[in-house]
Amino acid sequence: MLTYHNDDARDGAYTQEVTLTPSNVNSNQFGKLLSYPVDGQIYAQPLYVPHLSISGTAYNVVFVATENNSVYALNANASQTLWNKNLGTAKPDSDQYGITPLLGITSTPVIDITTNTMYVLAQTTSVPFQLHALDITSGAEKFSGPVTVTGTVPGSGGDSSGGNITLESSCYQRMGLALDPVTNAIYLTFGHCTHGWVLAYDKTTLQQTAIFNATPDGDGGGLWSSGGAPAIDDTTGDLYLITGVDQLDVNGVTEGDPVTNGYNDSFLRLDPTNLAVLDFFTPDDNSFLASNDADLGSGSNILVPNNSSSTPRETIGGGKDGNIFVVNRDSMGGYNPPSTNSVIQTVHTGVQQFDNIFATPVYWNGSLYYHCDNDVLQAFSWNSATGLLSTQPTSSGTTTFGMHGATASLSANGATKGIIWEIDNSNYNFTTPLSSAPSILHAYDATNLATELYNSTQAPSNRDQAGAALKFTVPTIAGGQVFVGTSSELDVYGLLP
Repeated sequence: MLTYHNDDARDGAYTQEVTLTPSNVNSNQFGKLLSYPVDGQIYAQPLYVPHLSISGTAYNVVFVATENNSVYALNANASQTLWNKNLGTAKPDSDQYGITPLLGITSTPVIDITTNTMYVLAQTTSVPFQLHALDITSGAEKFSGPVTVTGTVPGSGGDSSGGNITLESSCYQRMGLALDPVTNAIYLTFGHCTHGWVLAYDKTTLQQTAIFNATPDGDGGGLWSSGGAPAIDDTTGDLYLITGVDQLDVNGVTEGDPVTNGYNDSFLRLDPTNLAVLDFFTPDDNSFLASNDADLGSGSNILVPNNSSSTPRETIGGGKDGNIFVVNRDSMGGYNPPSTNSVIQTVHTGVQQFDNIFATPVYWNGSLYYHCDNDVLQAFSWNSATGLLSTQPTSSGTTTFGMHGATASLSANGATKGIIWEIDNSNYNFTTPLSSAPSILHAYDATNLATELYNSTQAPSNRDQAGAALKFTVPTIAGGQVFVGTSSELDVYGLLP
């Protein structure tokens, strides 16, 4: 488990789970085993490396990063901190609808197991953005790191100065880091500021190799995706991601459609070497989305398996308006207002006009899983021969989640014994996040979501209670255990002794 949502396709499926099954995941046999207090909120998804040699002993290690800029290597099977490194003083932040009270490590790091290196981005009071390369056996800095992350492109957008635009210190680096196996580049994405940015760094020299700004002559195009990460085609190295709005162009939407000033609310395919736009799709109602803060990029996209020879390769994703777009990766559709979307299919989900999808979907064994805000978990079937989704859910859960719904994860033994795992963060307190009530871990039979196998409130005496709720947290499943990040602790669940 070296990267956000399991792999470069971002499908969220761990298909080598031989311990946890639908028959033993219940409150009698399964529960909380360990709880590790940490020094800050855990927005980043926990990562996991089995049988890692540290000081001559092999451990199953779970890695956790916090908003206090601390990285922990923890023994997954016993209460033991193997190493802990702080990467600098985190920035105070009081953004009620963003991150508060500290802004440090927000995005999920990525691990290069070929060199035992973790790449992590920290925001500090002294340097807005620093890229670190840490030895996962010790926490030591590698490759003469850290390096300061910045970038400048030509442009006339809202924050232009002298015909140039520079990465703003106010940005969030929210999306997970991505490692491209073709180019050996580390990709960093930014949003929550005037523009969306992607920056590429060589994994060995830590030198910047490319830069992309989504709206150099306008505003918007932010990249945040509720914590998702760019999907990567491991054959070509191409990047696939979805932009949001964040901010409109400086003249406002009444002056013209924001898409004319760049790539607001768009699917993008980027060249892995120079980050040039190779192809894109922008919904025909782009101006309506922008004027209603209805980010397409509130969700993130996945790459589904290559179809039969008669159908295109596809990427699937959706955003706040609840439209799930099935997009041809090799001919994405461009922009065709006022009433044409040249995509393979559009399927609608969610129960409200806006604020529906804040998630990266899970794909497994012919099913696509989404959990929208104020809705229940739903599965849609995906036909590999036609490349089409079912227009209605094939299975639905019974528990409604507030607080952005959830990004789920899945465990299975190949194509059998599938379990969908997700964290209900409806108890998150916007005003005072650190006083939030607990998160709740849920598990469902992946073939019938109406069958809830377990949740962490079922055991008596708060035996399995998780830490305080946070936003956008994603469970990690590996080696018979489930790892849950919260506002103040990492909770480890598994089969009870």
